[in-house]
Amino acid sequence: MLEKQNPRHKQWKQRSKIINITRQRMLRLKINYMLRPKIIRKNRRSRIERKTKKVLEKTKLKEMQTTKTMTSLVNLNKMPTTKLKPYESWKSIQLSLHLTHHKTLFNIFGNKMISNWINRRNFKQDKRRRM
Repeated sequence: MLEKQNPRHKQWKQRSKIINITRQRMLRLKINYMLRPKIIRKNRRSRIERKTKKVLEKTKLKEMQTTKTMTSLVNLNKMPTTKLKPYESWKSIQLSLHLTHHKTLFNIFGNKMISNWINRRNFKQDKRRRM
């Protein structure tokens, strides 16, 4: 009975209640934050896979084309006169990202799929940095 009548005890109880609520809220936020990036990554991957599948279905990728694009990428000072088609450039870009900077690649091919791929790559790197 004495404990209940003591005003200090009542105050402390209230404070602990508030603290507990905030702790729960923080946990909830943390969990949401942990779940969020995964969802984005999954969506992005599936979207890009769908696009590449469509493109590859339309035209079968030949080794000759990839080697051609590789050589054109190596000779970056000689800009290719025609824009490469996405199915020609896609695989070669994966191979040659280490050769050149992203932006020059994007200028050459002017292709949205490539920009998506680069964005995905950067997104992964950022995530690693955050961890």
